[in-house]
Amino acid sequence: MPRDVVALVSANDFVSAIRVYADRVNDLLRRRGIPPLEAIEILETHALALLDTVVNAPETVIDLAGWWFARAIEMTSSTRSKTAAADDEAISMLAGTESEAKVRAALTQLGEGTRSAVVLRDAYDLPPQAVGVALRRGQDSAAELTAAGRLALVEIYDGRPSPTLTGHSGRTTVDILSLSQLAEDTLGAPRTAPLRRHVANCEACEEMLETLARGRRLAAGLPIIAMDDDARESLIERIAQRAAATLP
Repeated sequence: MPRDVVALVSANDFVSAIRVYADRVNDLLRRRGIPPLEAIEILETHALALLDTVVNAPETVIDLAGWWFARAIEMTSSTRSKTAAADDEAISMLAGTESEAKVRAALTQLGEGTRSAVVLRDAYDLPPQAVGVALRRGQDSAAELTAAGRLALVEIYDGRPSPTLTGHSGRTTVDILSLSQLAEDTLGAPRTAPLRRHVANCEACEEMLETLARGRRLAAGLPIIAMDDDARESLIERIAQRAAATLP
């Protein structure tokens, strides 16, 4: 076992990541036209491939979830279905409602990269670093794509142009990326308080912040196609056994 593995990830951490994100990867596969049983097989194959990479080339795994999602996106990129899976039984405020259909219809009008950024960050709640890894981009580049996607989603959903910062007033420097990070509470602490004070006194920035937050809420309300409980636990058990045998 490589010494570097000890410093990077334990078996418990690895299995925890698989448990947290299994249903979300399953949702991605199912909504890209992969049948249920095949999706489970792909989930396990990619999870074991991730484990092998963590053991044999740990320096190449910047983020576990990001690596897993990147593989799922790449293997379905040429077979993407434009029709959402029909057997969605997930529980959500939007599940099966006209609002859900409207949000999904708006998402389909976004470019592939922009749509993926919004879904990964907001619908699947991946950390910013994981989104960057999944999209094969730097974290800031992925965050900019997410911000643009949130604005575009709201524009299509509401049927009106996105706000701009042309009416920005005051000496505080602002940009859409910073406001987007403020909307999701990931902006660095030194900038958060001053920017919030500025937004409270700048109508243009307040409207932009509200729109970005609305885009995040719309995507976050989408339901997830979960795996069958027995299938999930069986998959996680097999992965846990392999992880215990190869990781500290």
